[in-house]
Amino acid sequence: MDQELKLQLDRIEKFLLEHVVTKEELEERLGVMEQTIATKESVNNLTSAVDKFAKTVSDFESEHLAVKHQLLKVQDRVRVAAEKIGVEFKL
Repeated sequence: MDQELKLQLDRIEKFLLEHVVTKEELEERLGVMEQTIATKESVNNLTSAVDKFAKTVSDFESEHLAVKHQLLKVQDRVRVAAEKIGVEFKL
């Protein structure tokens, strides 16, 4: 075999060994990717859970404001009643 041809073949072989993957290596890398990348289903499940949590927080906030308003009304009535009967009202 010609020396120049052998040198070129060696370079091609070296390049292929460095840059080409086997089917098994590719399948292994795909398996790792499938385990680490979120699936559409998992993203949908997460979105649904976040939406439910946001609604719960919103409902809690609305209820808290309603209870706070009621409590302020009760405090005002107690303050008025305390003044009428001559008792000091402290919070």
